[in-house]
Amino acid sequence: MICKLLVEQNGIRAIERITGIHRDTISDVVKDIARHAREVTDFLIKDIELTEVQVDEMWSFIKKKQKNVDEGNDYADKHGDYWIYIAKKADTKLHLAYSTGKRVQKTADKLMKIVKKRCEMPIDNEKATFTSV
Repeated sequence: MICKLLVEQNGIRAIERITGIHRDTISDVVKDIARHAREVTDFLIKDIELTEVQVDEMWSFIKKKQKNVDEGNDYADKHGDYWIYIAKKADTKLHLAYSTGKRVQKTADKLMKIVKKRCEMPIDNEKATFTSV
């Protein structure tokens, strides 16, 4: 039931009201689903021929926008601006990887590390092309 409600884009608190299940339990189920999805993705998406890869980023924020985050607090690195980096094959639109975090080199490097792990690197004179719109 929790999975069905998540698919219908209900939030955790809404699912709590609908089902009567505590939000901590729902959060644990969401974590289990995410872990399982990651394992399945790692199993299924491997040795993909790397040709042209489209990369993109999306901005969001956690708790509050960056301008409202007090940089002196312990939570400053976990709140404020957050970015989702995505890599997909240009020809099939298969999502190869994603990475989330602050807009720093480390987050982009994480994305490329996952792409490298899941894809077959070109050999000889062939080269992979990375594009962004």
